[in-house]
Amino acid sequence: MEILAYAGSVVNQVVIMLLLIITGYILCRTGLVKETGVDQIVNILFYAVTPVVIIDSFCQVTFTLDMAKSLGIMALCAFGAHAAGLLLGWIWFRKWGGNARSVLRTSTAFSNCGFMSLPLADGLLGAEGVFLVSVYVAVHNLLIWTVGLRLFTGGKMSVKKAVLNPGVIGLLIGLFIFFLGIPLPGALTGALTHVSNLNTPLAMVVIGSYLAAASLRPEKGDGKMWTAIGLRLAAIPLICLGAFKLCGLTGDMLLCCMIPVSAPVAANVVMFAAKFGGDARLASRIVPLSTVVSILTIPLLLTLSHL
Repeated sequence: MEILAYAGSVVNQVVIMLLLIITGYILCRTGLVKETGVDQIVNILFYAVTPVVIIDSFCQVTFTLDMAKSLGIMALCAFGAHAAGLLLGWIWFRKWGGNARSVLRTSTAFSNCGFMSLPLADGLLGAEGVFLVSVYVAVHNLLIWTVGLRLFTGGKMSVKKAVLNPGVIGLLIGLFIFFLGIPLPGALTGALTHVSNLNTPLAMVVIGSYLAAASLRPEKGDGKMWTAIGLRLAAIPLICLGAFKLCGLTGDMLLCCMIPVSAPVAANVVMFAAKFGGDARLASRIVPLSTVVSILTIPLLLTLSHL
């Protein structure tokens, strides 16, 4: 009965997110929100909401040695999960040529952990879940702006963007507050909480807009796309789940690791493909389609991790 109750709570959170995604889809399909509006929402999320969500989560957690240890474990798991994804993508798509290969490899290795994982962690585990998942998000940002970018450019790596992006800056501020135990004024914490509450609805509206703009009909050559989606949503999470359990992770710590690992393809793939000569059409389809499939796979994977 306990596992059924747990599965029900996961499904409930995913359904809430799905309803918000549908809202975004309807708003965009009806023209009430246009492409320029979506771009502005993304800017709000990226530059304001995401760092505030991370800072707010650190403000709500008291420093202990156990929590500091959990931060280190989460960072190691994040690097390990990305290494597994990069290796699997490199091996699986090494024979693919052209501008599709960079999209397929990046889609395999990098998940949409910011938009999808932080809301889900908040719904399932509260501030402590966001606190830990934000570490994964920071590692993700560091790697996607260096290794991920290199997959598209063939050499150029933006270390500056990797370090000076809002997610990492938010993490650094949060760590400073966390380790020094700095109390913030009530008005400031209240403002942080209000901005943090924007994360889930705005992120889901953006994902809904991607669905509204994408071609969801089957196309020639879709096999390679679905292979990357299968690797992203099934193979890599299952490999990581086995590895995490072998390392002794259990309970909420295991769940915090699995939430971002189970997320769909990173939205950055679309931006990188459009800007650096990747297959932009493939990227614009793989992100929303993987998101649709993840509505089914995420509850299954998180329930499996609870067994």
